Amino acid sequence: MTTAADAPKRGFVAGQGYLREVAAYHLDYKGFAGVPETIMYTMPGRLMGRRNDVRGSLQRFVPHDLQSWDTPPGKFSAEGARKIAIFDLRMLNCDRHGGNILVDLSDTAKPTSLIPIDHGYILPSTSIEELDFEWMLWPQSKTHFTQQEKRYIASLPTDSSTILATLGIPPTSILYHQFATIALQRGASLGLTPYQIGTYFRREELCIPSMLEDAISVALGRPGGPDFSLFRRMVDKQMKLLIP
Repeated sequence: MTTAADAPKRGFVAGQGYLREVAAYHLDYKGFAGVPETIMYTMPGRLMGRRNDVRGSLQRFVPHDLQSWDTPPGKFSAEGARKIAIFDLRMLNCDRHGGNILVDLSDTAKPTSLIPIDHGYILPSTSIEELDFEWMLWPQSKTHFTQQEKRYIASLPTDSSTILATLGIPPTSILYHQFATIALQRGASLGLTPYQIGTYFRREELCIPSMLEDAISVALGRPGGPDFSLFRRMVDKQMKLLIP
């Protein structure tokens, strides 16, 4: 269970982690990445020795054998790695590491199953400078999306404001999510790998904004609100520089 007392990272407000855990499940479009079912939950305070009730999230337990950092990544399927990459890029995950990717080895007839959990640090609201993608260290991140994956990415809704607002996600997080989804779609359409798109999203140096940050800044600086057409053009121009 994730509660409202979780400590924040840069780009997050304390007490909102559980909202993001629930949002992750709802935004895993068609269950593609395999985020376990997650619901909002209120626990009676008396059960925890507190005066007031505690709000948090409750996630369905998924049987697994280990965490991804317990085994060499060469055992993972490229397809499974790309599914998590698609999810993390779209969610602007700031905390994807080997401890929150579960590994299921139970079905020896199928590729190793990867299950993403722990999404309290997705959808940042004040900054996207601390994105963290463990899978960029895996060789599978440099494989290309299949045609089926490209169709899935193209089908992703760029505007999820209704469901996110209902869950209590801040407006700035919703806007960043929209920009991220568009950038992912543009990268996939240009033939970039998850690693190349991750390079576009992340900062190479802590004090220097990423290309994605630059494009968002320009789009937000236009009169009349976010200029998504300008954003798409700028993303295309920047991403073409990443193509060998």
